[in-house]
Amino acid sequence: MTDDHDQDFAQLTLDAARALVGQDFVRLDDSGPNIVLRLEAAEPAQRDPAAAPGESGRPFSLLFRGPVHPELTQGMHDLENPGQSMRGIFLVPVGRDGESSSYEAIFS
Repeated sequence: MTDDHDQDFAQLTLDAARALVGQDFVRLDDSGPNIVLRLEAAEPAQRDPAAAPGESGRPFSLLFRGPVHPELTQGMHDLENPGQSMRGIFLVPVGRDGESSSYEAIFS
């Protein structure tokens, strides 16, 4: 389902992402349970030293935290909350403790 709140990730900026920190997003999946992920951080990422000078955009990362079980697999996921939809965000599991799992998405 696509609507006016769908986020165009090609246009997402660090400042726009920072405004979403602290919000919960539901990972939607017809084949399994919906999982709530909280956007914990939006931070600048290290720039690749091999990147060509003058490339536009500033790389940044989003860190999400969710439940230990079920753990999401690395790949594309659709996330939404009442004000935003994030379609096709590529999440990578980056950590796990006794209470939660962490996922990162990199934007460059």
